[in-house]
Amino acid sequence: MGTYKRSSKGIVDEKGNIVKSFMIPSNDVQGQVSMEFNSENDVSIISSEVEKEPILEESGLPASIEKNEMTLWDEAGFYDNFEDNAKEALQMLLSVQSNENPNKKGGEDIGFRCDSIIFKNRQQYSVTENTIFDIITGYISSYPDNKSYKIYIKDIAKYIGYNDKNYIYRVFKKDFDKLKKKPLLIEIPGKEEGADPMEIQWWLLFDYNSAEDCKKKGMNDNAHIVIVPTPFFKILTLSSTIMHGAHYSIEISSSIKGKYARNLYYILESRKNYKAYPNALPGVFTLTLDELRELVDYPTTYRPTDVRRRILDEARDEINNIPNTDIQFDYELLKTGKSFTGVRFMIKNILKLKEQEINAIEEKDSRDTVVVGILKGFGFSDKDIDQIYEDYVKTDCNIQQLTTFLSKTFSNEKVKHKASYLCKLMENGLYSENNESASVPSKKNVFVNFEQRENDYDEMERALLGKSI
Repeated sequence: MGTYKRSSKGIVDEKGNIVKSFMIPSNDVQGQVSMEFNSENDVSIISSEVEKEPILEESGLPASIEKNEMTLWDEAGFYDNFEDNAKEALQMLLSVQSNENPNKKGGEDIGFRCDSIIFKNRQQYSVTENTIFDIITGYISSYPDNKSYKIYIKDIAKYIGYNDKNYIYRVFKKDFDKLKKKPLLIEIPGKEEGADPMEIQWWLLFDYNSAEDCKKKGMNDNAHIVIVPTPFFKILTLSSTIMHGAHYSIEISSSIKGKYARNLYYILESRKNYKAYPNALPGVFTLTLDELRELVDYPTTYRPTDVRRRILDEARDEINNIPNTDIQFDYELLKTGKSFTGVRFMIKNILKLKEQEINAIEEKDSRDTVVVGILKGFGFSDKDIDQIYEDYVKTDCNIQQLTTFLSKTFSNEKVKHKASYLCKLMENGLYSENNESASVPSKKNVFVNFEQRENDYDEMERALLGKSI
């Protein structure tokens, strides 16, 4: 196998030849990014989004996706060449990241699940199993160069959710043994309805060592697990910024104790920036009740009223009230005829809203304090000042012009909406000293007849605001 590196056009070999191109599909729905199995059982990583967003910061803010299409298997049959293709794809992914600069930022405390795990893996996990899975993805995605991963239980005990240390170790070992027996269950298009999904093992070695086990082996060590992931699982875990998925704080995900709420949380994290079309409101998406049941794994006997009460309401209450959560959501049940058939989710991306608020504050802090001080001196509210200042900048007004406009605005007692009137003056310039004589209809001697001047103001205000005074 050759050596690969990343370029603006794709992944290239040591001679600079493009091995895999990054292409933007022209006909996909905005925001739908995942691993796809095509009719020839080739596997593609596809993204249809064009705008590039910042990746996760060290503070733990969720990362986003590099928007491109990367085909990993495009020639040989999927089954016959699965192992070789997985190794080749993994080598490509390792060529564009390292332990010093992994694709996923934020360290071990940030989990990453690509959409293939969230939406295509039909395996179901308990709450603690999900937490262990999150911890493993957090470590693998933070250290892509490692071949094996040693994780100490004392370092991750905070995520298990119990105060009793001995109980934490017992619970962890119990769920570790269960998780160990659960392969990925990947759905592949083309199989008949109801057919079993494809089982894919995600670890080559997965071992738990208690402190007592370490002593028996002659090692002075604490309880830990060791995992050697399969190339295929490592591909999924190291694909941050290449495959779409969910980036989240493991501290937050592990605090969600409801099984259904936890499963829904991963979906919401993946779809918080989703747009159904380019100018759509982000974070709004729809699932049929059948799709929701498959993803969240609630009983088939649940009626829509049960789904609302036991799944959606409880998940909303739990997720929306997590301290320091980055998302909240609401929903509405959708009807086809008289029957409920789907759910529309509306996600509020709190971190993005906070970022917008910070940007707005910084924008305000950069305003000309003299201009703001003048407007405050005239008694304008903060809301009015925001609008006036925006027009002040947009119209390239200066302080001398502003004071002239203010004087003329307040000289007419009949002007009721002074902020709106002032903005109109700045936009139209009808009262500038240079064009006043041309803008003001002249009747008598307007410069010496005060009464005539006031009447002219009435006419001009009607012209500016388009209404009678």
